Amino acid sequence: MNKDILLEKIIYLNKDSKKLFDKSMKQIAKKYDLTKSEVFILSIIEHNPETLKSCTIVKNHNFSKAYVSQVTNSLKEKGYISLVTDPDDKRYQKIKLLSKADNVLNDITKIFKVNLNIIKKGITKEELDNFIGIIDKIIKNLKDYEEGNND
Repeated sequence: MNKDILLEKIIYLNKDSKKLFDKSMKQIAKKYDLTKSEVFILSIIEHNPETLKSCTIVKNHNFSKAYVSQVTNSLKEKGYISLVTDPDDKRYQKIKLLSKADNVLNDITKIFKVNLNIIKKGITKEELDNFIGIIDKIIKNLKDYEEGNND
């Protein structure tokens, strides 16, 4: 495959999947009178098995500290999360989901399942497994490059 076509396909995949995801986030945001950013941050928090810190979101999702701080403070004011000083490191606050977030998170899960079915339509399990393996290699290559391991 031509390298230019590969890059073009990756860009289109990213753009088109982002459109699908954004449309879903807007639907949920409108239903609960939240911003798309607030819904997205709630989704990130929910998919992390333990209570996480704002700095983890900043690091793992390439958001600015100010952006994450603004969104988490808004979610706190609206009663969706609590921010608790980390007993191990008082410089950080841990984020905890509150019960008010349950309905939003249920809707996010439902819409993600619908989106996943849209994305996987017509793709066999074997093709999907191969694709995931290739994506994992691409992600590793990008991380290695970022860390200066350009071998």
